[in-house]
Amino acid sequence: MGKQMVHSNNIYQIYAYVKNEDKHHTGNVSGMLLYAKTTEDVLPSLSVTIGGNQISARTLDLNRDFKEIACSLDAKLHPKLLRYVISLFKNPRINRHGAQLLFTSHDMSTMKNTVFRRDEIWFAALNEKRSSEIYSLYEIRHEDNERVKSTAAFDKQYLEGRYGADPYLQNMLSGGDWL
Repeated sequence: MGKQMVHSNNIYQIYAYVKNEDKHHTGNVSGMLLYAKTTEDVLPSLSVTIGGNQISARTLDLNRDFKEIACSLDAKLHPKLLRYVISLFKNPRINRHGAQLLFTSHDMSTMKNTVFRRDEIWFAALNEKRSSEIYSLYEIRHEDNERVKSTAAFDKQYLEGRYGADPYLQNMLSGGDWL
């Protein structure tokens, strides 16, 4: 089988968008094209750096269960691209009608006070009755009854276990039950 290539004007279009957004030429802006999987033998698969920016193309099998598709997106979406998508929704000049973005992710790079406010980060945790409780970072209070500061390192404090919602992490680390 010969070299696989992606022939598409879409690559040039996404590259133009990326370069336009990366006005200061930092390389911090990436672009990804997502295609629905077809029955073709050769499917788009590309990951290159052009002019300092990452450009990629991937396929998604839309016949799979949505949970699998979501996991695939979470695993394949570059953290910088995810932050860019979030920034589009938060920009009132671009999101003129106030559309909301609701997603789940295990990508800690977005759990930052520069990306989200405390009321925009929500956790799901099992309680003693094994039912899910949903709560926002804004609702969490320390022993002194003070809220988590808006300038806190949310990702770091989450990994330290300060916010809960870490699935059995303490039990796993101490050799206890996972469930």
